[in-house]
Amino acid sequence: MALNTAGLQANIQALIKALVGYAQQNPPVKLTTNQAAQQFAGDDTASPPITGLADYLSQWLPQASSVADGYLAATDWTRFNGGGTVVASPGTLNVQSYGATGDGTTDDTAAIQAAVTAAVSDHAILFFPAGTYKMTSAIALSGVNGLIVRGVGAASVLHATGYNGQHFTFSDCSAIHIEDLSFTGDGINAPNSVGGLYFEIVNNDNNPYHVFRNLNFTGITADGIAISTPIMTVFSNVTVMDVEVNGFNLWNGTSVTMESCYGITAGECGFLLTNMTYCTLSACASESSGIGFSFVNSKAIAMLGCGVEATVDRSPSYPGYGFQVNGGDVTAIACYARACVAAQTNVIAPGVLDTIGYWDGDTGAASTSLAGVASEGDGDWTPVFTGMTVSGGTATTSGHWDQEGSVRRVNVTITPPAGGTITSTAGTTYCPLPIGMTAARPNRVEAYDATTGISIGPAYLGLGRSGNAGNMFLPDFGPIGGPVTILGSLEVL
Repeated sequence: MALNTAGLQANIQALIKALVGYAQQNPPVKLTTNQAAQQFAGDDTASPPITGLADYLSQWLPQASSVADGYLAATDWTRFNGGGTVVASPGTLNVQSYGATGDGTTDDTAAIQAAVTAAVSDHAILFFPAGTYKMTSAIALSGVNGLIVRGVGAASVLHATGYNGQHFTFSDCSAIHIEDLSFTGDGINAPNSVGGLYFEIVNNDNNPYHVFRNLNFTGITADGIAISTPIMTVFSNVTVMDVEVNGFNLWNGTSVTMESCYGITAGECGFLLTNMTYCTLSACASESSGIGFSFVNSKAIAMLGCGVEATVDRSPSYPGYGFQVNGGDVTAIACYARACVAAQTNVIAPGVLDTIGYWDGDTGAASTSLAGVASEGDGDWTPVFTGMTVSGGTATTSGHWDQEGSVRRVNVTITPPAGGTITSTAGTTYCPLPIGMTAARPNRVEAYDATTGISIGPAYLGLGRSGNAGNMFLPDFGPIGGPVTILGSLEVL
């Protein structure tokens, strides 16, 4: 609606002038009342006698509501104008004013739907006082831009029973804020499939600006919260417990923040992020789920101080991993895992999981592992060659490696038995490289006659060769009666 800015400006100027004049003539007075704002309606004659600053201001300020939760009802805001019109500021609509009982036995579905419709129309907050509100079908919203749904915390319960669907379904909606509520179903073994909150896109490109705070979901037979293409969305202090599928299921979105969220006893994943990009999970946790945190083709994901405990083998696809990365890249900083029945981490190529200050709760050990930047150090190993011909006894081998950053150097010596010889066949004679060098790019790998120092020929790594990844192959040589040395410089990927 149009706003008469000239009229509004005149009213504001008059208010300022009146306040200054009153302050010059009267000492400060404590604000104790708040009456109707009649001046904004342009009715000067209707103003009551001014007996104090509080009464005076009450002519200019909106009247306080008697709504118990302390938020103003839409009808309590006085329309101010100078011939124009202004949309009322958001107030609060109580679902019980639309017939909802919250007694746990009466079907409140129709009343909730009526209250939702009114709140959307009036740009109002939808308020659920303490109580258990029985729902026998989903509440569906489409094309809504801006809605706040609020309760008083765990005492405001929306209980879905006896149907297949969701508590709430949102299609092409944006800026939905849901706070201080509990959502329950009939338990994970119930015959009906009931989810918590489901956000889909039909005609829009994304689901932006949603906020979820202080929510609890339990006894759900589908996902707790499922959102397609969330953008700039925030989860804070949300707990999903005892769900048959996933606690949190997000896909194809960006810029999502999750803080202090908990996915516990999920039949599949506590947290499932698929094709998500640049998102942050902070102080989140999962317990007793098939997979604690699962990331599928998700990129630039940061986990800060997150943890997994006591995973459960739910099925072959959800066997009890703590953190699983299937494609994409995830960085876990100061994260923790213990009692994971399959493994604490599971990385499926080409996925990357970088860890910094990762804490193994089973062993009490901390570690850091960055893909392509393995820890610096050195070590020895005994190479075991396949396809080498040795005469006169058994050859001895020794190997040493050292590393700076991502560059690892190897030094291998093969010594024939006394009076014997060694012979290598290109493409057939090889040895496995030390662990951690499966993916490596050779800068230079060369075999030498250790007695003369003459090059025998280049060795190579079996990268990309079926069954040969991480193996070092020798060139043709021999029979040689003296030691052979292989020197190499490799870049660990």
